[in-house]
Amino acid sequence: MKKGSRKKRYGQMDEHEMPTEPLPDISIYPYSQNPSVNAGRYPHYPSLPGAPLETNYGGWSTTAWGPGNTKKQHTRQRWVLPACVSLFFLCVQLLLIVRFGINFLHLSPTIAWVSVVNGVSAVFVLPFQVLWSQIPWVGPLVPTNMEIYTLVAILIYGVLSRLLVGILKALLKSR
Repeated sequence: MKKGSRKKRYGQMDEHEMPTEPLPDISIYPYSQNPSVNAGRYPHYPSLPGAPLETNYGGWSTTAWGPGNTKKQHTRQRWVLPACVSLFFLCVQLLLIVRFGINFLHLSPTIAWVSVVNGVSAVFVLPFQVLWSQIPWVGPLVPTNMEIYTLVAILIYGVLSRLLVGILKALLKSR
């Protein structure tokens, strides 16, 4: 026996969509222009003494940017150098990833952008290529188009980036 589909008709409410408890009347007492209307609902709190105008208890700063407020401008300049160092190493890593892809896919070095990428990235790969050639047992294990030292360079530049940025942040924060 096949059950008939139970489709809800438009406008028909299911008992699962109804609230379980009645909602209280919502009042905007702290923002009301006439607090005497809701005075009986809320307990009376004593008024606090006024704070000086320049006191800011965790709220937004109301001071204007200007020559008198150089502290915030100075802290903003402290984070520029670590961000630039991080961006530089990110670009180097992306360049090395492109180089690895070019060599893995055997793209022709006569293509202009391939020769530019290989020429620029050769500067960053050279130390790792020299160190990699000193290991005697690596030669026959790895195909010629697989530049494993490029992958090692990507990893080392990533670690070096994290270390340098962390040191720069620590040094500039201590000023």
